Amino acid sequence: MVIHEFEKSLKYEQSKFTTNNRFYFDKLGATKIERIEFFNEEEKQLQRKDIDLYITKGGKRISVSEKDRRVNFNDIIIEFYSVYHKKIRGWMDYSEAEYLAYFVPGKVVWINKKQLVEFYKNELKPAVTDQFFDELKSCNKIKSTKNITIRGEKENITLVAAYNPTYITMNVCLGFDLLTKLSIDYEVFPFK
Repeated sequence: MVIHEFEKSLKYEQSKFTTNNRFYFDKLGATKIERIEFFNEEEKQLQRKDIDLYITKGGKRISVSEKDRRVNFNDIIIEFYSVYHKKIRGWMDYSEAEYLAYFVPGKVVWINKKQLVEFYKNELKPAVTDQFFDELKSCNKIKSTKNITIRGEKENITLVAAYNPTYITMNVCLGFDLLTKLSIDYEVFPFK
């Protein structure tokens, strides 16, 4: 089993800031970027609301959640529990970001976060039971596939456990074809 280390993930994300900023300027036409740190209470509150930065585009200030994945699995990973044994919910439960910038090798997926959160809260979260995660944990597995019903149709999802030294984070991966089927607005940008 691979042990996930939060500090390494955080350093990786921070190492991508300069490259990611280029995406906002070059691909989206942003005129200003304001990254949110975690130093004062205001910044901490914004981070807890899943707002990593603001970009100014066309005179409008837009809140952005930013995620970086090292591997492109052609899906989006959604954190259900940041600390599973304490039932501490993941970033989707608290997100107030307008957009999600989802960076994977070779591309960026720019997703309407409001639509994604609405789908998560109203449809995905009720369909994914804790029993799914308990089964994954009891087998000490990193991944498993489940079949759930969304809008009357059977859909495959992938459960992913990130085993940290003292806790487990539980996630669900959805293919972009499902986002298309659900009419969640997103745009794919080639980007290196």
